Amino acid sequence: MVAMLAFGGTFAYFTAEATDVTGQATVGTVEISTGATTTITAASTYAVPGATIYNNQSVSLTNTSTVDIYVFATLSAQIDGQDLYVQTGEDPSYSYESAITAKLGASISNWTAVSGHDGVYGYKVTASTQPSAFIFTVTLSENIKEHHLQNGASDFTVTNNICTDKAGTEYGEALEGKPITVTLTFRAIQAEGFADAAEAYAAL
Repeated sequence: MVAMLAFGGTFAYFTAEATDVTGQATVGTVEISTGATTTITAASTYAVPGATIYNNQSVSLTNTSTVDIYVFATLSAQIDGQDLYVQTGEDPSYSYESAITAKLGASISNWTAVSGHDGVYGYKVTASTQPSAFIFTVTLSENIKEHHLQNGASDFTVTNNICTDKAGTEYGEALEGKPITVTLTFRAIQAEGFADAAEAYAAL
């Protein structure tokens, strides 16, 4: 703004200056945790065919993010450190199913399967709100033949329906004493800029 006044033939100028407008913001944070003391307890220490190993096991998640996020849970289960399959049916029409299955529990809420990604579940959470607990169940296939839990080479002269792939490659060992490992991993990403959970997961 400029103003001009006249006094006795002498010009005096008044001037004014506006302060620069400065905006301030803070970069948002994405942060989740399960807590240092999170534990899961097996329903059965020694599993048998058809047994439920973890029954509606609940794991809580703490969200301290300052922006809306997608949270993803990746759930998997293995026997002897690998994916094993049960061969069912008769030659040549064999079919294959997982020897051990990990899936969402019956009472799960808000968590949904992410399209195109087996064993991955997503949840859109608003800033600083807490997601529902992740609940899962792990079961051993009831189609595992009883003799696979016994020692002795003679057991495998009858049939061997435990495979390391869906092409019929035999596992070749008894399952007795083999460790079962369940892995649950949580990851998070900002929700802004993604059309849905599948798109957000692909960006991780």
